[in-house]
Amino acid sequence: MGEIKNQLEEIRNTIEIALFPEQIWIFKQIIAFVTAPNALDHKDKRMNKLDKEEDGFLDKISSSQMQFLNDFEAYAKGDWVDAAKREMETIKKDLETIK
Repeated sequence: MGEIKNQLEEIRNTIEIALFPEQIWIFKQIIAFVTAPNALDHKDKRMNKLDKEEDGFLDKISSSQMQFLNDFEAYAKGDWVDAAKREMETIKKDLETIK
């Protein structure tokens, strides 16, 4: 059993050396499509669902951050307030670039 495992590992290493990563990815996709054609559809559906959930989470984070910033501006006092506001604006811009 160990000998077969070693042979398979050698074949795998040879394939990885001889092919570009893009080619390996294409071959994996072909194998997946032939052996389990529905698997790719399920994967795409899951990815779309995760993308929608991610967008929802980012929207919630953005709205919470905006509410915090509004409350912060209303109640915060002191010299450090301007620096904190600038940092919060940077975070807001970073969140917008993620979307």
